Amino acid sequence: MTNRTHRIVLIAAATIILTQVSLFFFADNYWLFSIMASSKPPHLIDFRNIQAAIECSDNYNVLRINPCDFLNRPMNYPRIWLSFKVSEFQMKFLFVGLYLTYCLVLYKLFLEKKQFNGVLSYFLFFYFIFSPATQLLFERMNNDWIIFLLLYLFCVSKVNNYKMIAALLLLVAIVLKLYPIVAISVYLFLNRSDSINKLLAPLILVASLGYFWITREDIADIARSVPSFTGESYGFKVMILYFKKYIPQLTTLKIAGIFLLILCYLRFYVYFLIRRVLLPASATLINSLKSAEVNPLNKNLFVLGGSVFLCTYALGTNFDYRLIFLVFTIPFLMSVSQKSYRVSILTVLVLLCFLSKYSSNVLNEFLIIFPVAIFFFIMFLHLFFESVSELYGTLDRYLPFSLFKKLTKANSLK
Repeated sequence: MTNRTHRIVLIAAATIILTQVSLFFFADNYWLFSIMASSKPPHLIDFRNIQAAIECSDNYNVLRINPCDFLNRPMNYPRIWLSFKVSEFQMKFLFVGLYLTYCLVLYKLFLEKKQFNGVLSYFLFFYFIFSPATQLLFERMNNDWIIFLLLYLFCVSKVNNYKMIAALLLLVAIVLKLYPIVAISVYLFLNRSDSINKLLAPLILVASLGYFWITREDIADIARSVPSFTGESYGFKVMILYFKKYIPQLTTLKIAGIFLLILCYLRFYVYFLIRRVLLPASATLINSLKSAEVNPLNKNLFVLGGSVFLCTYALGTNFDYRLIFLVFTIPFLMSVSQKSYRVSILTVLVLLCFLSKYSSNVLNEFLIIFPVAIFFFIMFLHLFFESVSELYGTLDRYLPFSLFKKLTKANSLK
């Protein structure tokens, strides 16, 4: 792609992005992906929930009851968010700043260094901006946007040897949203020989666990108030909730048919997807994580994005906007997929995760998101045992992955 074409595409991208931002800023009834379209909630509904909680915080425990919210939704975030009081104009200004910063992160990941061919880079850039997951986050202005940016800066700081700044950014993210504690895996799985990383990881863990203990009652209230949905959601509980909702309406014959389909899928999943694709892809990616030739930022972002996705999947149900953390895994997956068709298949699965709004949410959960979660579970479980063994030298005999070791040698970069 020539420089002139590159400039034209960038101008077009900027025009489209600014047009969309302007529509959200000035048109109160502009919606692309509304979860509650029938009730037409105001824009930026999740951040407005925090502002409503601030109004009622003097008289109510807003983690349990929040009458100032137009849907009476309790605030399901740590109390530190009660310090973020903003006006209507400031909220929209903050929204524009966060959205443009998100676009800048995508630009740096996919366009600035031109890691892939021009057409593919631009496709990924626009794909992630206009994916349903991003638009849902855009529409609701959930504070996961802030966590996304903080964790990106954490990885950039860590790679550039600003280790104390990186640790501080991670601690801020943990205080704001709790689940970023899994980003400690970046210290555990990468640069394990670095003495400062060996020190920082346990310190961050201890500080985080101390914070969790101090705020344990609030965390219990947050866990009770987090809604569970089957639509526009992912997580291991989505399928359970779906069947609980619809089984009373299904005939015995339909239930039997569903059961047989599940058995056929499991047979396919175990014998083909895991053994032929996911395990070899994991082995290839583990070798690539250890390679000095791979961009270190891509490696850190991959471990970070996969850890957050796996953690949020295990939590039960999450709105699809939290899938944006999988964006961090794409640069590394794309760089390795050029050497392994199995990693290419995995990359396609990860990209398809973002399209759940355009397909059956149940099928997307069962056929795409679940396999991706299993992949990250297999890979990180192996990396965990390997890391602990390397750091402390006592768990070698407990490693249950002899098959993994063989695959690591036999399938490396195929």
